[in-house]
Amino acid sequence: MRDWTAYLDSVCEEYAQWWDNFTVTDVERSLLDLEVERIEEARSPSEREKKERLGVLTGLRKYAKERVLLIGVPGSGKSTALRRLVLEVAQEVKEGKSDRIPVLIELRYATKSIFQRIVKEIKKRDRKLKIDERVLEEELLYEEKFLLLFDGLNELPSDAIKAQLQQLEADYPNIWMVFTTRNLGNAGIVNVEKQLTMQPLTEEQMKIFVRKQQQGEQILQQLGSRLRELGKTPMFLWMLCKTVRVAGDVPRNAGELLHRFVLHEYERGLKKEISAGDLRECWQDLLEELAFAMMPRKDRLDIRLVVSRKEAEEILEKFLAEKGESDLFRGVKKYLKGLLAHHLLQVGGEDRLEFHHQLIQEYYAAMRLKRMVSGLTDEVLQRDYLNLFEWTEAIALMLGLLEDEEQAVRVVRSALAVDWQLGARLAGEVKREFQGKTVALVSELDVPLKVKVELWGMTRSDESVRNLIFTLQDSDSGVRCGVVKALGNIDSKQALETLINVLQGEDYLASRRAAGILKTEQAVNSLIAALKNKDPLVRMRAIETLGKIGSEQAIMSLMNILQDKNSKMRRRAARALGKIDSKRTIKFLRVNLQSQDSNVRRTTVETLGNIGVEQAIEPLITVLNDLDPEVRKSTIKALDNIRSEQAIEPLIAALYDQNSKVRECAAAALGHIGSEQAIEPLIIALHDQDSKVREYSIIALRNIGTQQAVQPLILALQDENPFARGNAVGAIEYLNSEQRIEISTSLLQDEHHFVRASVASQLGKISSEWGVKFLEFLIIALQDKHPFVRRKVAEALGNIGIDKVVYPLILALQDDNFLVRRRAAEALGKVNSDRVIVPLIKILQDDDFLVRKRAAEALGKVACSTFIFKLFKIFPRAFALMPSFGSLVPQTYDGEKAGKALFLRSTLAAAT
Repeated sequence: MRDWTAYLDSVCEEYAQWWDNFTVTDVERSLLDLEVERIEEARSPSEREKKERLGVLTGLRKYAKERVLLIGVPGSGKSTALRRLVLEVAQEVKEGKSDRIPVLIELRYATKSIFQRIVKEIKKRDRKLKIDERVLEEELLYEEKFLLLFDGLNELPSDAIKAQLQQLEADYPNIWMVFTTRNLGNAGIVNVEKQLTMQPLTEEQMKIFVRKQQQGEQILQQLGSRLRELGKTPMFLWMLCKTVRVAGDVPRNAGELLHRFVLHEYERGLKKEISAGDLRECWQDLLEELAFAMMPRKDRLDIRLVVSRKEAEEILEKFLAEKGESDLFRGVKKYLKGLLAHHLLQVGGEDRLEFHHQLIQEYYAAMRLKRMVSGLTDEVLQRDYLNLFEWTEAIALMLGLLEDEEQAVRVVRSALAVDWQLGARLAGEVKREFQGKTVALVSELDVPLKVKVELWGMTRSDESVRNLIFTLQDSDSGVRCGVVKALGNIDSKQALETLINVLQGEDYLASRRAAGILKTEQAVNSLIAALKNKDPLVRMRAIETLGKIGSEQAIMSLMNILQDKNSKMRRRAARALGKIDSKRTIKFLRVNLQSQDSNVRRTTVETLGNIGVEQAIEPLITVLNDLDPEVRKSTIKALDNIRSEQAIEPLIAALYDQNSKVRECAAAALGHIGSEQAIEPLIIALHDQDSKVREYSIIALRNIGTQQAVQPLILALQDENPFARGNAVGAIEYLNSEQRIEISTSLLQDEHHFVRASVASQLGKISSEWGVKFLEFLIIALQDKHPFVRRKVAEALGNIGIDKVVYPLILALQDDNFLVRRRAAEALGKVNSDRVIVPLIKILQDDDFLVRKRAAEALGKVACSTFIFKLFKIFPRAFALMPSFGSLVPQTYDGEKAGKALFLRSTLAAAT
């Protein structure tokens, strides 16, 4: 084993110093308060999608093992979150609390090879480590336990690097990985199921940050209702405070905010340090030219965030030649040196140049576009700018600075011709005095009312409010609920008052929607009043929203609900309190642990578990001896949610609790924490008289996954509980070939379907080589009488992925169980064979929505783009389900934008 001490010391020293001194904004220091959201898609049209909200670091830790993608706009805190996670994990490895070596890879610097970039990141911290690309690829990534954090999927410098990243992801399944990207259009680059989306700052978080600034209360009063509009990300909030403090008034829009910030931060330094007639005369032109050259264009759809020094010199040389500079070589060298010396640009990895932040780069590109927009024809404007997704933010900034009303209206009109959502968004980005005309363009669109309501909301403009209020009288409840959602997007006094009136009104569907949208302190009193609403869903959504607001008044109202007689209300309040800053809630909750009412104690315990921080462990441990077994069980679940090694010894003791349900929960929690300290007690628990305790102990041992547990798990394959036997199947992975064959063939004949399905699933996971050896048995099992077994067999055959599985899977497309057909369609998408195309096309007519969706997705993976475009003419609805649609459209929107456009078109088709 290699000694990683020096590497870890270097990581801790660098990132601790960075955290103390160089974080972009102080608000990003409170990363536990920044939230992410994970959406789990509905399994059928009748189901609703499931949403999970949690702290960004909690979310990354929870899903890194399964591999996770973090999505967020520039300035939302993605990169900061990765750096903080690297620091924390490195400290934990040094303290013996973790064995995952964290490595942060900024993908924009991976110009030659992903492996080379990883090696450089490691070697720059410890040159004594004997590592090169070959050693990394052939030995280290197999031997060591890594946590690889790849920052910037949208910044990959080439298709070759993209392919290397995809290969690395496929070849090393045991490595934990985290990826970040700006938008969903890049999500398909990696095969990651878990996606977390950065959530906007809450109003309470914004206010806390502003109050900490110099003249904070004064700035807060000046901002008023504009705080939510302009402080949408940590980066914007930081810039907003600086500019308001200096300028004394509030910028009108995001474009003006960036303009003031750049001029104040850069020009102030330049005036002091650079003599007149030198760099000071043209620094802005130089930066605009460079930023513009790095933006997308017809032959390169992605924005570039870094550029080689040589290319930067060539860009500036061309610019200076056009300006008549006599000594081009001397001029380029001099100006580029000046831009770096005065921190207008910075040197990144591989001696490549970059702006200090993507937002700054987009601002300079916007300024360049502003100077030239009047000379662009509508066709060029649409083709070269509006039609390229990565230009959207720069165009929005440009419109906020554009003084020419005629040009602003023209840009919005052209955008609406390209994409309704794009045009609606830009209609609200122009100066406020122009928005009457731009919103009118949206209102004139010949689209169904539901679509128009959604577009009005996307404008985020006061000019849309009057139209939305009028539409609240529509007879269609779906339209009215859409109006409420649209009003929630608009930060204005009139929109807020309208939403409060809806909350207090008789339209219960609209009231429910309003209760979930009013996330501002100004609505707290109305939400507290809604806690007595006769409709239970209005009450529950009001609870959730109060938790998101998180003010002192909101906290106290939620604490009162913990005493409510209605158990559902108590649980909702507990979950809501769990999302609020822990320090402010734990001190209140400790008192409730002494309540005489066991329901109150149990709800309080659940709340502490939802808070999910180590400060909650000590009060929770004190309740493990509660007389009520339900309270003890809830306490263990809360400790399971926090998953700290501090709780291991109390949880081991709970394995001997007199109540079997408590013992079950303790075994499950120990498995989730994953400490080897729990192995011996869990092996003893395999002999528990309760079959469920044995089952959960098996699952726990399987999760911990050490050689010490293999033999006890093999013996557990004889357990009378079929679910215990099925969960013990994972142990066969550690057996030699003869034992594996003997036990697996026997278990495939087990009397219980769960055991048979577990064996099939395990054979598909071990390796394609082993799956092939059992192929005959698996194909026979595809005729099993139980659909659950057939479904797992289809998954296993897809994982094996060789040509021999195609025919059995095609037959499975005709299975009478829709779940089996779904898995078979999904499995065929993993087989690289033209033979799957025709059967998948046929199944596009299936009665089940998700069978059709899985077939469309599979076709998107195996069929060429030309074929798919022909298919679209026959099955347009199925085409909209293909995740790879965006990658098949040349020189146009990315997948996210194309998906949105298709959504609107399909909405129109359904409505007409």
